[in-house]
Amino acid sequence: MKISTEAQKQLGKVLSFSYGTSRGRDTYGYTIVTMKADGYRVAQCNGGGYDMKGTCLADWMTEAMPEAVSKLASKQASWTYWRDENKEFHSIAAAKPAKALYGLTYHKDEKRGSMDGACGFSSVEAVLKALGLRLSWKPTSKRDGVYIVTEATK
Repeated sequence: MKISTEAQKQLGKVLSFSYGTSRGRDTYGYTIVTMKADGYRVAQCNGGGYDMKGTCLADWMTEAMPEAVSKLASKQASWTYWRDENKEFHSIAAAKPAKALYGLTYHKDEKRGSMDGACGFSSVEAVLKALGLRLSWKPTSKRDGVYIVTEATK
C-alpha cells in the first residue's frame, strides 16, 4: 500500500491520551480528554456522551494530514455535502455504503475532507488504516500505555 508523504511524516509518532476534570466556570465537572503526539498537546475535547478519545484522534488526523484525508474522503466518504447556487445546503449518502468509511465526510464546495471522531475510535482507526497507517498499543504500566503510529499491513 502506497502511503502519502503527509502520512509518512506521522510514522513513529507516540500518541498518548490523558483524562481530567474541568474546573472552569462554565464547564465545571466536565470530563476533559487531551491527546499528545510526541509530548505536545495536539487535540483536546470536553463534555461527554460521545467518544472523546475518537474525537481527539480524528481532530489530530484532520490537522496533521489534511490533503491525505481530503483525497480519501473524495473517494470513500460516507456523506458528501455541498451548497447550490442559491446557497442552499444539500447532502447525499455514499452510493456504495459498504466501501464508505463511517465518520468520513467530504465537503464538495471546499474540496476538503473532515472526520467525526464522536462516531467511535474504531471508525477513526479504519480511516487511519485506509491511509496506510495503524496504531500499535504499547503498555507503559499496569493501567496505562501509548499508541505508536506504524505502517499498516494488508
